[in-house]
Amino acid sequence: MSELQVPDLNGTVQVHSEVYEKLYNLGCCGMCSMRYDGETKVEHFRAFQQNIVDRKHCTQILSETENHLKRPANNACIACLGMLQPPMCDKIIDKIVEAVTKEDYDNPSFNIAFTLPVSFYLRAHALLVLLADSHPEHIRARLPLSLVTVGVKDAWKYVFAPQVAERINKTFDNESDLKIQVDIQYEDDHAE
Repeated sequence: MSELQVPDLNGTVQVHSEVYEKLYNLGCCGMCSMRYDGETKVEHFRAFQQNIVDRKHCTQILSETENHLKRPANNACIACLGMLQPPMCDKIIDKIVEAVTKEDYDNPSFNIAFTLPVSFYLRAHALLVLLADSHPEHIRARLPLSLVTVGVKDAWKYVFAPQVAERINKTFDNESDLKIQVDIQYEDDHAE
């Protein structure tokens, strides 16, 4: 897999795979570009979100004014429809915190379950078809089952569940009896 070396405004060399760059330029957010690039490590998603240099991709994510891959803030990702981006991720966190605080659950742990619109799955399939056509070697090497290994729901939990846990003073546990259901809506779902 070839990589592109791009200096940022500080002169720091950033390395992105061609697949990452292609997806980002198509309108995927950085985290979805990582997902389709085949990233699977929780700590890399967390580091990405925290604007830390990701060791695997050697990617330094800078503030929006310095980011060479800058796009308008109101453009939601074509893959996650903004679920992994501010302000939507912040709204989801706030709604979860508000609901748990209001009900005053005594369970020491929690789990989050997402229901996604059909358009999420259609978009995921379309992006995989695009990658299979343009980068078949990438699909064979990084996504051998022709599936993105880390889904939107998992990426969200990797990065944002610890923030929820801190705010509600509970631990995140996939086996918890306290299941918080989050229904993601997309107004153009039927049109797609």
